[in-house]
Amino acid sequence: MPAPLREQQLHHLIDLTTQHYPRHRWYLFDAYAILPVPFAIFNRQRAAVYVSGKYLVYNRPRHIAFFEKEFDNLIRHTIIHPHETADWLKDQLTHFR
Repeated sequence: MPAPLREQQLHHLIDLTTQHYPRHRWYLFDAYAILPVPFAIFNRQRAAVYVSGKYLVYNRPRHIAFFEKEFDNLIRHTIIHPHETADWLKDQLTHFR
């Protein structure tokens, strides 16, 4: 992706993050240290995992509890906390100058 387009996207993300914090929170972690599969939890009633273009949906409480623990684990491994996200994004802009 061309650098000017990436820079434009970063400015947009900075605006969104600043405008919507604390309702919208980003917990950023090091994907080289911990690599989760994409998943979502819906009201402790359902968990969905995205694998190879398909969703696997789990409804059993023990499976949902597993994904809740995985989510908590991701939060524990956060290296950029929600209140730091906008500043971190601004710092990323220095790579384009």
